[in-house]
Amino acid sequence: MTNGEKDNLRKEVIKLLDDFVAIALKYPKLKHPFRYALGAIYALNRSIKLGHKDRKSYDDTDESKLLEEIKTISEAVKNNNEPPKTWEAGFFCNASFARIDAINERFLKAIEEAIKGPNPAVSRQGTKLDRIARKIRAKGLNNGIDIEIPTDLFSQFRRVVANKLKHEIDGQAIEDAIGLQENDHVIIINSLKDLVKLFKQEKIQQLLAEKYGEN
Repeated sequence: MTNGEKDNLRKEVIKLLDDFVAIALKYPKLKHPFRYALGAIYALNRSIKLGHKDRKSYDDTDESKLLEEIKTISEAVKNNNEPPKTWEAGFFCNASFARIDAINERFLKAIEEAIKGPNPAVSRQGTKLDRIARKIRAKGLNNGIDIEIPTDLFSQFRRVVANKLKHEIDGQAIEDAIGLQENDHVIIINSLKDLVKLFKQEKIQQLLAEKYGEN
């Protein structure tokens, strides 16, 4: 990764950081998920700084080094030394992916709970995020509020990235990454931008302010 590419990504990170801080201050009762979101942005920034090598760029040569890397990292831990930067960069990138998948769910749940009334029964098709989004829409309509959540964006992140990292034996394999349209950092940044767009919806702002704003 060139210094120019790092600088461009850093600009995106700073903008997202400012957006999330401004939003967090509006809803103090959501401080815990926002602190978790801050961790996702911190991990993203560290990954960029350390020069994370995108998954799509990995090849068999990189794969052949993984077993030896286990020994190198374990020795670094035993001797209280810093691990190799390439490994640490990947570690922080994966940490950011995992945290974003979690905050997507946390914030959708926060919106769901901000709408009055019992949770309606909805289809169990799709991911858990799809189901939460359907509950939000159904509860909203019961209260005369038309809320549309872009589930394809949030659920795609979970299906394509997070689920493989969490549940597949080999995580996200090279062949999986090659099929992705964007690089790792861009996927993370775009997902955070989707959350910001969601928070900027006037109907969402009103709901969150009533339940999670200052008394």
